[in-house]
Amino acid sequence: VFEPDFLGPAGGVWREGLREYLCTLRDERNLGAGGIDHYARKLKVFVEWLEGKGCDDVQVSTLKEFIECKRQQGVGESTLSKYLYSIRYFLEHLMSVGRLKRRDNPAAALRIRAHRHAERQTLNETEVKKVIDSMEQATYRSGGGVDIATVMAHFRAVRDLAMFLLFLFCGLRLSEVAEMRVEDL
Repeated sequence: VFEPDFLGPAGGVWREGLREYLCTLRDERNLGAGGIDHYARKLKVFVEWLEGKGCDDVQVSTLKEFIECKRQQGVGESTLSKYLYSIRYFLEHLMSVGRLKRRDNPAAALRIRAHRHAERQTLNETEVKKVIDSMEQATYRSGGGVDIATVMAHFRAVRDLAMFLLFLFCGLRLSEVAEMRVEDL
């Protein structure tokens, strides 16, 4: 995301505001790479559209025009909702640092009804206990060996249990666990 050419050439009020916002997300809000990438991809499209239109301010009508343009390009309601969500916080940032001279955020007044997704299935407490018990048993069964295959099986069993517990008790995402290092603990 932070490669110099990702957002295009330097310059332009909107483009520079976006660069600043992405750095704020990374440095001050400590957002992960996946989150920053999400914002960058959505807001890059919006910023390029604004610059192509020669907009120097954003009104509710500007946002409606952008949304309608995206609809005509076949963008779905769920994605439009994500655009609007990203734009709302981007404009909020620009207002807070004085790059956008407004008192009200024009994106705050708009809503897009995205399709509801089916509720995800989750494990209940009894099922979670069974998974943990099973993983603990695998850990105990694999321990005590001296040959490399047994030691590796034990290592994997302990690792898998530790990762499951991190997901469960810390609410971490897969990408967060995958990028975790010892010093993060």
